[in-house]
Amino acid sequence: MVALADLYRRGTGRRSDAARAFEWYQRAAKAGNVIAQMNLSEMYLNGGGTKLDRILAWVWFDSATKQGEDWARDQRIALEKSISAAQLAKARKISKMALLSGK
Repeated sequence: MVALADLYRRGTGRRSDAARAFEWYQRAAKAGNVIAQMNLSEMYLNGGGTKLDRILAWVWFDSATKQGEDWARDQRIALEKSISAAQLAKARKISKMALLSGK
C-alpha cells in the first residue's frame, strides 16, 4: 500500500495524484504501517491531498512515535509549539481513543 501511495505522490510512471496518495497512506497507516503514518502526518500538516489539519497531523505523529520513530517524536514536539492548548488536548484525546480502540 505504501509503495502504491508513493507512486501516486511522486507521479512515478503517471501523473502525481496527492489525493490518491493520501487514500493509500491512510489505509496503510490504519493498518499500523509506521512509514505511512509519518507520510500521512506530513500530508495533514501541509494540506497535501487533504485539508490541512494540525490535530490529525499530531495524532499520526504520535502513533508513529509510539512505534519508536524518533523523527516522528521530534515532529510532534515541534508541532506542539504551533498549536493551541485546546488543539493539543483534542489531539491527545483522539490519540487516546484510537489507542483504546486498537486503531
